[in-house]
Amino acid sequence: MATVKGPYPEPQDVALLTDLMAEQPVEVIPKQTTQTTQTTQTKRTRSAPQPNIYTKIQTSIALSFALLVAGLLWIVGAFFTLQALETLGIKLAGIGIWQWFIPIAITASELALWPRRSSARLQFVFFISVLLFDIGTSFAGLVQWGAGRTFPLFEGITFPEGGWGLRIIALVIALIFAFGPERLARWAGPELWQLWK
Repeated sequence: MATVKGPYPEPQDVALLTDLMAEQPVEVIPKQTTQTTQTTQTKRTRSAPQPNIYTKIQTSIALSFALLVAGLLWIVGAFFTLQALETLGIKLAGIGIWQWFIPIAITASELALWPRRSSARLQFVFFISVLLFDIGTSFAGLVQWGAGRTFPLFEGITFPEGGWGLRIIALVIALIFAFGPERLARWAGPELWQLWK
């Protein structure tokens, strides 16, 4: 007996129709034309896919690592600032842990006074002064600490004993210490917050 195909859909056609019907509804938006008649235009709207838990954890680890790097850069830069102040004859060891208030105040000033369009001239001058102090003290601390020292990275990096080579390396590292931690933390912190919000 031969089977006769009727007007009924095949199982794969039913699955396709189910998938199509499960999509977001089509929104009809009327559009005015230059004529007096109206036409319609269809527009599909799709929402952005939400990250799964694996992606959230992976991104959280990466952003947390960025914050850790920012913190370590800040601590090392603050250490060199304090070293430079010690070489100027300022005895900071006597105030103990309170000496760390100096780099904290520098960072807070840089973050709060970062130039914006509406910045006042005095605010800008103060920001530049604090920034130059930060770079200068980190530079001086690096020159003092790094002269001839071997840093055990890769196969060992030896800083020059002195001269322009040491000064250029110290200036580049001081600029990284001055700008890196704050910028990195201002990027990674909000990103991590938004991810889990």
